[in-house]
Amino acid sequence: MALVSTERPSNSGFTDADTTDPHSNENGIDGTRPRSEGMTKSAPQAPSVGHEEDANPSDITNHAETVETSVTSKDDREDGQEVIKLSSRRTEKDKERRGRRWLLQWGVVIVVAVIASILVRSFLLEVFYIPSGSMEPTLDIGNRILVDKLSRSPGRFNIVVFKRPPTDTVGPKNIKYLVKRVIGLPGNVISSQHCQVFINGKALPEPFLPKGTCTKNIAPQRVPRGTYFVMGDNRSDSYDSRYFGPIKASSIVGRVIMRIWPLGRLKVF
Repeated sequence: MALVSTERPSNSGFTDADTTDPHSNENGIDGTRPRSEGMTKSAPQAPSVGHEEDANPSDITNHAETVETSVTSKDDREDGQEVIKLSSRRTEKDKERRGRRWLLQWGVVIVVAVIASILVRSFLLEVFYIPSGSMEPTLDIGNRILVDKLSRSPGRFNIVVFKRPPTDTVGPKNIKYLVKRVIGLPGNVISSQHCQVFINGKALPEPFLPKGTCTKNIAPQRVPRGTYFVMGDNRSDSYDSRYFGPIKASSIVGRVIMRIWPLGRLKVF
C-alpha cells in the first residue's frame, strides 16, 4: 500500500493550502481560511473617521468643505438677519429724522408767517370791518376793506380810516375807528349851499355820490393846518366833520385801497 507524505518538498512550488487535508478543519490548521485560486479579493475597508491617516485624502477634503459650507451658510444667514435688523433700525431712524425735519420746517414757516403778519399789520396793511351805513352806497355794512398804513397824507376824495375823535359822542362806545371820505384839505375854505359843497367859493363836483344827494350843514370855515375835513357818502346819515370837526392828520391810520369782501364786489379805490 502506497503512503502519501505530509511533508512538502522544499522546491515543489505548492503552498500549505494545496496540501491541506480536505477533511481537516475548515479554517486550516493554522486558523486561516482557505483562499480560492485567483478569485478571492479583500473587501475595501471603510475609512476611519477617527484616524485621518487611514482615510482617503479626497474624502477628508470633501467632508471639510461640507462642514465649512454649512458653517458659512449659517454665518451668512446670521449676517443677513443682522443686515435686515440694521436696515430696519435705519429706516425707523430716517422716518423719525424726516418727521422732526418736517415739524421743524413747518414750525419755521408758521413763525415766519406770524412775524410777517404782525409786521404787515403794524406797518403796511390792515383789514377793517364796516359796522355802519355812513359810507353807503360805496361801502355797505359787513364789507371788509384793506388799508394801506403807509399812506397818511391822503388827497381829496381818498377814503381813510382814522381813530375815533374824542368829540364823537354818538354811536356805540366799542367802535374805535371810523371810515370817511376826505373832502377838505388843510387850508381849504369849505362850506355848503343849496345841497352843494363849495371849496374856496367854488362848487365841488362829487361823481361818486348818488344822483340827487343833498349835502348841508357845513358852516363856512377854514380847515386848520394838519387836519382834514371828512364826510360819509351817506350824507343824510353820517356823523362826521360837520359835527365833530376836522380830524387830525396824526389820527389817520391809513388809506383804503381795496374792498376785499364780499368776493363778488371786489373793488380797488
